[in-house]
This record gives sequence, structure tokens and C-alpha cells, in this order.
Amino acid sequence: MLHSAHFSTLVSLDRQFRALDDQKPLLTLDGWKIGGTLPARDIRLSELADLLRGRRVDPQTKDAVWAELVRCAHSEGRGQRWTLGSIGVMLPALRRAVRRITADSRADSGDVESEVVVGFLEALKAVAPETRGLSTLLPRMAYQRALATLPRVERDQDRSFTGRSVPLTRYGHVDLVLSRAVDDGVLTPLDAEVIGRSRIEQLHLSVVATDLRLSYEDCVQRSRAAEKRLAAYLGYRSAS
Repeated sequence: MLHSAHFSTLVSLDRQFRALDDQKPLLTLDGWKIGGTLPARDIRLSELADLLRGRRVDPQTKDAVWAELVRCAHSEGRGQRWTLGSIGVMLPALRRAVRRITADSRADSGDVESEVVVGFLEALKAVAPETRGLSTLLPRMAYQRALATLPRVERDQDRSFTGRSVPLTRYGHVDLVLSRAVDDGVLTPLDAEVIGRSRIEQLHLSVVATDLRLSYEDCVQRSRAAEKRLAAYLGYRSAS
């Protein structure tokens, strides 16, 4: 396998995405149909990628866009083009995932890129269009997959919570479990975000609190309460 000094999976996919954008029939999404903060017209995927990188598209609209992209990628007869198109739209988030992993490990960046892309493709295939929070769920699943298959990333461990981690993996992909728990009213979206960032991404709760604009004390209490409810939801008793 060629390493990152000679070959970049993401650069190659970006080139393929740009070439795809000019191929007929053009791949577009109907901004009027999706609504939200998108322009009310057909939008080519390269323009869509630029729009989603900006701040004018709100999170709900981003999720609606990804619901439609997932639906298109799952559609029979056009999956390959829409899958490549979906990768192209997600490239900025995939690059961020690669930077996070390579900054914390000695893993080869070429290997990390490959694993992140495979993780995204697995996630794209696994999720349903109606799944909540797709714009953040999909890149996180890609990130997790790369973490799980590459050499262990050393991170600061948060010692503020003394309970045990909830064994989510026996119930399916961890983020999909969290999403189902939100759908069932066990967790709020913010609860799921705290658990995902602290237990799955292994970020210190002080970092999670800053990212989510919570006080550190509130973040710790929310983590404890949410993990306890999640453990009970999964049929486990939380540690006393």
C-alpha cells in the first residue's frame, strides 16, 4: 500500500468528485423541496458542499440534506454516483477526522484516510434516512471506525466519572444505539452528544463542556445521569 507521502485517498476522491460534478445527468438536490435555509432551486453537489461548510445553513437543514443524500445513495441503480457524491460533500468532515487521529497518534496518514473513508461508506450503508442528526452522526461513525482499526490513540483520560462505561457495542453500532435512545426519549440530543464525545471519542469532559458551551460541573452531572439512564435502558444496572 502506498503511504500518504505518495498517495492521498482524500485528494483522489476530491478529484473524482469534481469530475463527477460535470457529468450528465447532473447530480443535484432540490433546495426548494428540502427547504430550511437552502436556496429554493436545484443545487449541484459541489455547491452544496460549499454551502454546508458555511454558517448560513442551520443544523436542521444539514440533517435534511443528509437524509436526502442517504436516500439517494441507497436508491437502486444510482448508488455508485450518489455514494461518490456523498463522499465529496462530506470531505471537509472526513479531513477533520483524519487530522484529529494523526495529531494524536503515530499512524500513517494514508492508512488513516483509507480507514476513515471505509468507515464513512459503512455508515452511509448502515443508517436509515430518517435517523436523527445525520450530519454529525455519519462523520463520527467514520472517525470511530478508524480509531477502532488503527493503533490505539493515546488520550487524556477523564477521571471525574467513576461509573463504568456502558457496553454499547453488543447492541449495535454505538452511535446508532445513542440515536435510538434519543428517539425513545431516554436521552436528549445533548445527553447523547456528551456520551458520544466523552465515551466514544474519549475526549476529556472539560473539552466536551467547552465545545458544547456547558459548565464543567453541569457536563459531569449530565454525563453521570445520562449514562445511568442508558445503562438501565440497555438492561444493565449502573454501578452504585
